[in-house]
Amino acid sequence: MSTSFIDTSSLLIVIIFLTVLVAVRQIIVSNPNTFRKHIGPNGGRITFCETYQVDKSTKISLYEIDGQTYAILHGGAKTPNLFPINQLSKLDV
Repeated sequence: MSTSFIDTSSLLIVIIFLTVLVAVRQIIVSNPNTFRKHIGPNGGRITFCETYQVDKSTKISLYEIDGQTYAILHGGAKTPNLFPINQLSKLDV
């Protein structure tokens, strides 16, 4: 029977690679809105505006779709809900 021995250099390469992946993940998680705005297509019909934390596991996100603003309530084990936000005109105020 042949046994394979993991040498120190291979182990070091794997540890460095995993450390880099964890560091990149932490950077992306800490600045999600910055990356989301850069990744999205320019001039698309759907535009991400912002996200607010409602409670521990629920968030509300604002999107603009064809000039109309929508709020999406999502998080936890809840079903996401889409709510149109009506724009107030000067007559409504």
